[in-house]
Amino acid sequence: MAMPRRCERVIFVVDDDETIRESVAYLLLEEGYQVVTAGNGAEALDKLRRSPVARPCLILIDLMMPVMNGHEFIEHQQADLELISIPVVIMSANGNLQEDAIPCGSECLAKPVSFEIILATIARHCGGGHTIATAVASLSAEARGVLQPVGIAPPSSLP
Repeated sequence: MAMPRRCERVIFVVDDDETIRESVAYLLLEEGYQVVTAGNGAEALDKLRRSPVARPCLILIDLMMPVMNGHEFIEHQQADLELISIPVVIMSANGNLQEDAIPCGSECLAKPVSFEIILATIARHCGGGHTIATAVASLSAEARGVLQPVGIAPPSSLP
């Protein structure tokens, strides 16, 4: 079976906290990315396996979730030949984040994480996209208002 075309602008956001998940998705949509969201690892695997959308260039995932946590998701993803090549970045408030992420072989971002760091991480994995300075300058007032309440530190250069 041929693998769907990889799109440099599709990001999967997997987090059981709906406010965080939808806020990150909204901000990425504001930046011109296509975003697919899931509330747990099982839902993410299902969407990845049957999605008509091109394969994502990155999966941002929380570690601590019900149904299937981030560790279990990565284990299944790494065993799937069609999904193994998609980079995974763990985004979690877990106090032992570095220790817990090492066995997964994934990069990790500790919550709260700034949107600048999220964008820089995406640019590293997906190429292209906005520079951080351009992205920060182009955030709408509405997008700026979404940052703080959900554990995403506002960009330092915002007024």
